[in-house]
Amino acid sequence: MDNYGDFNNVLSQDEKKRGLSIKNYETQDFVDCVASLDLLDLRFTGCFFTWMSPKVCSKLDRVLVNQRWNSSNLDGFVEFKASGCVSDHVVCIVCIVSVLEQHKQKLKPFKFLNMWTLTNEFVDIVISNWRFNGHGTLQYCLKQLFKGLKQPLEVLNIELFSNISARAVVAKNKLETMQEDMLPSGVMLDDYREVKKNTEMLLESERLFIAQKAKLNYLKHGDKCTKFFHDLIKKKNKRNAIIAIQNQDGITVTKPLEMAH
Repeated sequence: MDNYGDFNNVLSQDEKKRGLSIKNYETQDFVDCVASLDLLDLRFTGCFFTWMSPKVCSKLDRVLVNQRWNSSNLDGFVEFKASGCVSDHVVCIVCIVSVLEQHKQKLKPFKFLNMWTLTNEFVDIVISNWRFNGHGTLQYCLKQLFKGLKQPLEVLNIELFSNISARAVVAKNKLETMQEDMLPSGVMLDDYREVKKNTEMLLESERLFIAQKAKLNYLKHGDKCTKFFHDLIKKKNKRNAIIAIQNQDGITVTKPLEMAH
């Protein structure tokens, strides 16, 4: 930050109320600094404006995090509280929590994974389990049909796709080893085609799984930038997670059990 100094300014027009209008040149250095360092505001509760004079309110105090924070196993939020007569700036309280601890007791809902459709077993499961002999509305019958697929698909996922990234690495290493053995002699091994087909299926399954989880299906088909995907997944999980709730007594709670209650 030594190259930029103390900005003492806002990032946008809506971060100031009353007083003289903000000129673009006044905020440009701060905006450029935040963009070049790839910084984002940490989520916050409490006061939006963090500094006030008798006539002006502005957001001069903030907590910024970088991509390393977003890809870590830590999460947190900021609570901005009025300071009374102590200062014309608000009190800034940062709370840091572990993402692993936060999600430890959370039950994972059933979610259809696109990679399942790459196997022949998927079609067989749908054909053998797509039946319901009861009665009810069309919506109820459809729900029961899908419900009948849930357990068989979970078993399929455990047997063929659990730890998909690790499976893909093992298969890729095996394929490369076979190729290194065959290329000097030119002798084709009997199971080479099967190994190659299985490796391609696992690599494509990994791509579909990570792309679906990161919700970035628009990326090019061959883009397997795994670290990039995982960083985005962690960032989205942090953004979507509820890490603090204010109860009816006005007390902010952060523990998962207390928030659930």
